[in-house]
Order: sequence, then C-alpha cells, then structure tokens
Amino acid sequence: MEKREIRPPVTRVGMGDIDKAFRTMQTGQHAGKLVVEVKEEVKVKVKLQRAVGPVVMLSREDTYLILGGVWGIWQYLAQRLMVEGGVRHLLLLSRSAASASTPTTSTTTGTPPRLARLRQTTGATSSVLQQHAFHLPPIRGVIQPAMVLMDGNFETMTRERLPRRH
Repeated sequence: MEKREIRPPVTRVGMGDIDKAFRTMQTGQHAGKLVVEVKEEVKVKVKLQRAVGPVVMLSREDTYLILGGVWGIWQYLAQRLMVEGGVRHLLLLSRSAASASTPTTSTTTGTPPRLARLRQTTGATSSVLQQHAFHLPPIRGVIQPAMVLMDGNFETMTRERLPRRH
C-alpha cells in the first residue's frame, strides 16, 4: 500500500458509457466501486419516447384559433388537428399569414383552414375575429404555439444554450 502498487477497487466510467456500467453491475462480476465521470465534452446517447398524457376531445363542429407563426409547430399543429383530430374549422392568425400558402387541407372534410393576417394591435385582432365570426362556428379553443428557443439536438446542446429562451 505504501508503494501504491495496490490501488482501491474503483472502475471509472464516462457518462457516455453509463449503460455499460449498469450492465456490469447487473452481472455481479465486478469488485469495488463504479464511478461515473461527468465531463463537458462527453456525448450522451438519448432515447426519445413519445409523451403520454390525457386525451383531449375536440369538437368537429366548433372553431379552433391558432395564433403565431406560419411554419414549424404552427403548420404541424394545424395538420394534426384537422387530419387526426377531425377538426373541420381552423382560424390561423399570423402577421405573415398573407404571404403563406395554406398549410394543410383536412382529408376528412376537404376544408382548408382560414388564414388571416394579423397586426400587433388589439383593435386589429378584434376586427379580424369579427370579420371571420360570420363565416365560422363559435371558437372553442385558442392555441398559441409561437416561441423562440435556443434549442437543437440534445447531442449538440451546449451548457450555454440550454437555459436560453425568449
């Protein structure tokens, strides 16, 4: 011991190999301790799973209002509501809606969502809603998915980017 020829039974494993460390522990073949080392440059494998939550029942007879951008989550949400949710009436309000093509058409109803250009004033919003109110059923829900994130793939996420959002 004094010559340091005998070392404590410690096996160091990087965070990227934590699954191997757990498998080693399961076998019961190791002696001593397994220490997981965390270093900033380590790549970690991530297994993504679909979130499971309460089921939301949507009415086919009512209107759903989506506020925000024209692309990305906005377009995906409109498609999911119409194609999978059976929603027949969508009103999509966006500052850039006039320059966008209609993102989807419902395969169940053949009805495209209504796009309306919106300025950033409360009066303009009220005016647009009143204009479309005559042509659509009552609004049952409002969804506002627009946001700006400093996100990316988990594997490439840095410590500085993780907490940033606007």
